[in-house]
Amino acid sequence: MKILYFFSPEITITIALLLLLIIEVIFPKRGSIAFLFSILALLIAGYFSFNQLLTIDRKFYEDIANLYQTQEYVKYILQSVSVGPIERMFDIIFILGTLLFVFLSYGYFKNKASGDYYFLVFCALLGSLIIQKSENWATFILSLEILSFSLYALVGYRRDYFSYESATKYFFIGAFSSSFLIIGIGFFYLITGTMSFEGIFQYFSIKSLFQLFQSKDFIALLGLLFLFVGFGFKISAVPFYFWTPDVFEGSPSPVAGYIATISKAAIFAILLKLLQGMLSSYPKLWESIILWISVFTMIIGNLAALRENSIKKILAFSTVANAGYILTAIYSGGISGFESILFFLFTYTIVTFGAFAIVQLTLENNTNIENLRGLYKTSPFLAISLAVFMLSLAGIPPLVGFFAKFYIAYSILNAGDIGLAIWLFINGVISYYYYLKVVYYAFSDGQEVKVISEPVVLFLIPILAILTIFLGIFPNTILELISSIFIRFTGG
Repeated sequence: MKILYFFSPEITITIALLLLLIIEVIFPKRGSIAFLFSILALLIAGYFSFNQLLTIDRKFYEDIANLYQTQEYVKYILQSVSVGPIERMFDIIFILGTLLFVFLSYGYFKNKASGDYYFLVFCALLGSLIIQKSENWATFILSLEILSFSLYALVGYRRDYFSYESATKYFFIGAFSSSFLIIGIGFFYLITGTMSFEGIFQYFSIKSLFQLFQSKDFIALLGLLFLFVGFGFKISAVPFYFWTPDVFEGSPSPVAGYIATISKAAIFAILLKLLQGMLSSYPKLWESIILWISVFTMIIGNLAALRENSIKKILAFSTVANAGYILTAIYSGGISGFESILFFLFTYTIVTFGAFAIVQLTLENNTNIENLRGLYKTSPFLAISLAVFMLSLAGIPPLVGFFAKFYIAYSILNAGDIGLAIWLFINGVISYYYYLKVVYYAFSDGQEVKVISEPVVLFLIPILAILTIFLGIFPNTILELISSIFIRFTGG
């Protein structure tokens, strides 16, 4: 029973996605039933994840490890996936983001999305949950493709020309980047003869950097190169970010929000694990690579956003720049780096879905920010909420976005890199222009903005806006929880 409780969030999501297919057969075109069932399943999975985070101690993990020695089926499971407090914290972010995704989707498709749509949503969530727990390349690739193929279908779910175009672009770019990952994995298997991460980590731990440039060991460096390219595409890092604005522009707003937040967070989670284990013997090598990628990703993402007038493309390039911010936290390392990443991803999920919710109600059919003129007169509530989300993304105090970036800068200063902290500040100042430009148009005079009436989304927006303000004033609500969990399991 312990092993069932241990994997209860994953089991809940798996059962839910199977039942959603049954709902589709029994209740065709009954989106409200699938919607309500999805909310219930996500709340149950979220409860299990949060409960484990608060109640499970080291002894429980030791008992699970003992099962590894005595029960064969547990051995196979634990050789494929690993679950710990950090993984469960990421799980909560994924489940929260999917919950927001489901709420926005119900409003967006106006009861037209039925069991098949929510089945794809839960497949994407299951891929996100498993990918960051992977302990071998087979599990990693399988979960990555579950996530990716679900998103390809969701991008094209609107079934119009722009949606199909975005889905096609996303599919080819996704397949292209996955090919790089698979080739890199093939090189690793060729040199080590194992698919497990532990075997790869051990191989790199006994090889000096000089040895990697000699004879057949050079294949390992080629594997690393292909992995970096593949992951670069997945997280929209420079120079592999070019697909992002076009995919965001043609995607339904809920799907664009999910790609910007949860799918990226899942890739960052597994990237953290691989970097720490695979390149821990060569900190100077990977730190230098991450440093320069983050520097160029921040500046190019922000500069590209300056010339855009489509709000979806602005948010897309904002996603690119934010990938650079997260990479700087990975570079800084340590517990403070981990904490800043978790806090940033949690708050960024809330704020980004809030921004896309307003786009969904106002600019979905024409995303040019000129069409926001007059929003304040049409709906002061939406204009103020949009200002809250944009100012938070810009990092204006006392909103939560400021503290998310502040704690990343704090982790960088802890690592002793004042220059990078200054660079982070400069990029934050540059981003003010395009975020404030959106706010300016929302409060400018103009014709009446047509606001779509979607009660579920209109109910969600004030909740997200209040959370953005509340967590900005009381960031310790989340930070102390994260810190206490790290202290409980690391001893300091």
